[in-house]
Amino acid sequence: MIRDLFHQIFWKVKHYLKKTTRKDIKSTFLSDLLDATINSPTSFYAFDKINAQRQNLAQNRSLVDEIDFGQKSRLKNKQRTVNSIYKSSSISTKNGELLFKIINHLKSQSIIELGTCLGVSTMYFASPNKQNKVYTFEGNTARSKIARNTFKQLKLQNIELLEGDIDITLSSKIQELETIDFVFFDANHSYEATLKYYELLKPLHNANTLFVFDDIYWSTGMTQAWNEINSDKTNTITISSSSMGFVFFKQNEHKKHYYLKM
Repeated sequence: MIRDLFHQIFWKVKHYLKKTTRKDIKSTFLSDLLDATINSPTSFYAFDKINAQRQNLAQNRSLVDEIDFGQKSRLKNKQRTVNSIYKSSSISTKNGELLFKIINHLKSQSIIELGTCLGVSTMYFASPNKQNKVYTFEGNTARSKIARNTFKQLKLQNIELLEGDIDITLSSKIQELETIDFVFFDANHSYEATLKYYELLKPLHNANTLFVFDDIYWSTGMTQAWNEINSDKTNTITISSSSMGFVFFKQNEHKKHYYLKM
């Protein structure tokens, strides 16, 4: 755990020192994306509704069984309160609203999320367009139950939550899909699993697909996987933020990696 902490500090300092300035960005596509998202002060009506559900989870002290198949969780077969899971595992409001804006700008229709947890990030993915489809995968039954209730409260009917071992449920679901527009990787934070899911989902990409990897500096293995992914010749524009990694497959763009504050 201490080693991971030093690793996180090292890479965040390195990221800060290598940070790309706006004048270094030559891609019109990327400039337009940044203007519509991180540089835009626009607040959407859905944010207030999502924040209300976040507040409910933050105050919920109910105990749930914490059986987590993911590498990120160090607690196995124990009970935890909902609010402690929310605090340690849910996407930040800043990152959630950023991804909402990105999905809205890109007009993403088919979305995959690996790691539903309590359904916080899922709310941001499903809310920009009620006509899109979000397939979210979770291995923990107790967490899935809470997430389903959250979706019900927001009347989000464009979400399909697939419960069980992600290795099984994901492999089955992708057989039904021809392409995917957006993928959020936030399940098993190990080197092997991250690369495996990337290779599994990569054939479904199209010219407008975006892959987002959470916690790219969380551990040595996660950072190693991220470095290999952003050097893959299949993708073009890749971005490292202080916590997330972004992979685009735009065919008319030169391969380039950016370190951005997002």
